[in-house]
Amino acid sequence: MHVNGYLKRGVNEKGRVANDVETEQIVFADARDGSPMKISSVVQIRDSIPLFWSQEAFPLNKKPDIILSKKDNTFEATRLHFENLVKRYGNPIIILNLIKTHEKKPRETIL
Repeated sequence: MHVNGYLKRGVNEKGRVANDVETEQIVFADARDGSPMKISSVVQIRDSIPLFWSQEAFPLNKKPDIILSKKDNTFEATRLHFENLVKRYGNPIIILNLIKTHEKKPRETIL
């Protein structure tokens, strides 16, 4: 089976993940009392879950099955991924888990 580029998922041995997208929001606030302008920045990263997994592309299947391709009992690749984030952005790093917790047919919950 061929996996289309847009369905790439997971992490590689070096901790690099698929679909790594960075968005930065910069906000400028004018100070009314003559103080310097205030500038704030928030960076949001959205990327693939740092585990070894994939999805096979099938025509007419909008929700392809999730396939765990390799067990990483020590989570070495996952650790490398988060170490890289700390090097790039520093701390704190806040992680939001967007995996569905209730599904009629378990898919995402295997991750």
